[in-house]
This record gives sequence, structure tokens and C-alpha cells, in this order.
Amino acid sequence: MDSQTDSILFLTDEGDKPARIGFSITVGAAHYYLTSLQLAPGETRAINIRDLRDAQVADFQGNKIPASATDGSVNWVRLDSVSVAGRLIVIQKQQGMASNYDCTTCYCPAVFTALAVAPGSFGLIPLAYENMGSTATYHSCNTGNYYYDVTAGSSWSSNNTPVIQMDSTVHYRADAKSAGTANVSGGYTDCFQFDTNPDLDCPCITYHTYTASGAGDVQVPARLVHHDYSPCAPGGVGPLQILLNASVVDCSGTTHFTNQCGVNRNLMYQLVDTTGSAFALAYSIKEAFSNFSTTNSALTVPAAVTASIPAGGLTGDYQFVGFTYPTCLGSNDHDSYTQTFTVTVGGSNYNLSTVVSISLGKFNGTAEDNVNITTP
Repeated sequence: MDSQTDSILFLTDEGDKPARIGFSITVGAAHYYLTSLQLAPGETRAINIRDLRDAQVADFQGNKIPASATDGSVNWVRLDSVSVAGRLIVIQKQQGMASNYDCTTCYCPAVFTALAVAPGSFGLIPLAYENMGSTATYHSCNTGNYYYDVTAGSSWSSNNTPVIQMDSTVHYRADAKSAGTANVSGGYTDCFQFDTNPDLDCPCITYHTYTASGAGDVQVPARLVHHDYSPCAPGGVGPLQILLNASVVDCSGTTHFTNQCGVNRNLMYQLVDTTGSAFALAYSIKEAFSNFSTTNSALTVPAAVTASIPAGGLTGDYQFVGFTYPTCLGSNDHDSYTQTFTVTVGGSNYNLSTVVSISLGKFNGTAEDNVNITTP
């Protein structure tokens, strides 16, 4: 397949029932699958191989046909006992020639051999949901595997319905109800063995049901706990920094202020759920300050910041008080305040139980940055 050559597969359903088709393209070690190809009775479908390649759409395994591919193999197989005719036409434009290929090696459809459910594991918050998917594996007589999306035709269930319940309308949708864990199982039944007697048109003689499951974890964000981030914040609490014409730099390496004279301490937290397990989903966190008091009116309450935290990430913070050099803290310039947090996940807000009490500055000439965290 080059600039002057096109390859088109024509498939025709010759029966009076829909026909599912297993389809694959192989280019070297790369395999590409279509998993939802179905023909209506009497339908002829033209599949342009160049269009599939140039679209660069990933299949269910994340694979694509290499964009530079010029040759390979196209394979298709029936998944139902319905007569299907197929031919691959290779058209050479400049020469005005067309080659016609029809190679049939399997008399009966491919047989159902396995089921996979995706995602294999997933996290949710209450009232959120996960759309499950199931893919059947079919094995043809020439030892090739083909795959088909059977999500809609699968049966779905949860082993812990107070935590995750399958939706009554969209039956493959897992609806989170409350904190906890649950396995969501999918089951599908199809033909495992056909009668290969050529006089009988491949009736199924053995059906089999395969099941697979995905593990769901429903979490409710609850509180922040110190998390070791050495050497910046050992045990989650960094050493006292006395800054003299220096920058305020947090544990991520981000510089917040330059040419500062004051005190700072870096902190690192992990968000945990109501069971104390690390919160696995991405979230945003917003801080709020209250009970502010100061001995110097030039010192003001910190600006509240909202940060986006990726899935599995940590929440960093810094506690700084001071002035732009050469102005420095007086011998008794200090302030104190209370810090609280709100986490947002999937549009839902959660007020954390964490309360951080902070007092920092100079106390009778001694630099201090005291951080006391409580997590009721």
C-alpha cells in the first residue's frame, strides 16, 4: 500500500441475521483489531485499509497501525453461524489494475475462549460512576485470536451493593454509593464448540460462560497527614529556614518570593480517606485562614491558594513570614493563624477535618516557625 495502491476489504452478510466479524491487521510485530464490526443482513461493507492506517485511531489495546506501514496482512473471521463473503481488492491506480484475494481457511466461526473486563481497578467517590467494558476473545481454526466488544451483551453485578451498585438503566455502569471496596463482575455466554459437519452449517453444540471482574475502591477524602519528603521535609516537616536576602522555595522547587528576609518552613502532606488509606484520585485543594493575629500591622494574613494535585500526588505547603530585604523582622514581629482545607473531586467539595495551627516570626529575638496539625 503506497501512494498509488489502495487495499479495500469487502464483506457481505449473506444470511438473514446480523453477523459479527473478528478483524485484525498485522504489520510486522504490530497487531491492530476492530472489536465492534457487525454486518446487517444483506449488507456489504467496504473497509479501506489506508483510511484505517491514516486515521491513527487506537484499538482497545491502545495499538495503532504504524503510520508508515506499506504492507502487512488483513485477517477476518466470522463470530456467528451466518454466511459471510469477503474479498480483499488491491487497486493499482496508475496501471489500472485490481487484484482480487479470497482465502477461506476456517469452515466454522471462531470459538469463544475468554473474557476480559476493564478497567481492572478503578477509584470513585460517592455519587460518581465508572462505565465498565468487557471484551470477548475468540479463537479461530488457524490459531489466531480475535476480539469483540461484548459490553452491552454482558451481565453485570457487584459483590458489595452498599458500596457499588450496577445502574438499573445503563447496566454496565458502576454507581458508587458509599466508601468501601467492591468487585464488579461481567459475564458473557457464547459458543465454545461448533459442529463442523459440513452438512449442518456449523450449529453450536457447546456454550460457555466466562466471567471477569474489576476492583472498585470508593473513597471519601477526609484529612491531611504529614508525609516524609526527605531531604526537603523529613517526616513531612522541613527544618526551620532563616532567610536573609534569600528566596522562598518549596519542596517542588518552585520559587514563590525572592530577596526575602524572614523565616520559612516547608511541609508535605498526603491526603487520606476515612479509613486512613492514601486517596488515589486527582483532586484540587483550597486553603482558608482564620483567627489571624499579629504584633506588626505590616504583616498580613497569607493569600489563600488553590492547587491541583494529580492522582497519587502529594500536597506541599510552605509557611513564610517576612519582608523584602533589606527590611527584616523586628525582634518581636510574629503572627499566628489557623489553616483549614477543602478538597474538590469530580465537582464535589469535601471539608477536611485537618486543622493546622501556625505561629511564626521572631519571639523575643528568637526565630520560630511552629506548625501544629490536628486531624480529628
